[in-house]
Amino acid sequence: MSLLVAIGGNAVHPDNIRGTTEEQERIAERAAQALLPLAAAADQLLITHGNGPVVGAVEKVIPVDLHIKGCPPRPIDLLKGLIALMDKATAKTAGS
Repeated sequence: MSLLVAIGGNAVHPDNIRGTTEEQERIAERAAQALLPLAAAADQLLITHGNGPVVGAVEKVIPVDLHIKGCPPRPIDLLKGLIALMDKATAKTAGS
């Protein structure tokens, strides 16, 4: 399974911070912690800046199995996406 995580500007520099080094380090640490389960589950995990043209260009090179939009995504969207991914994996296994 290949996952592409696009982290947009609002995720790394929300309006409620000044942008100090310490704030950026905390945000980066939280993002890294949140990505650990994805890194463990994916065969390939690509993390990129979250603008549309970059994501579109990456998808031309690396097939992406799941899109979950949002910054941050709503929990229901994460669940729906993971269910869709599990269904896709089950169908692939059943077809082998």
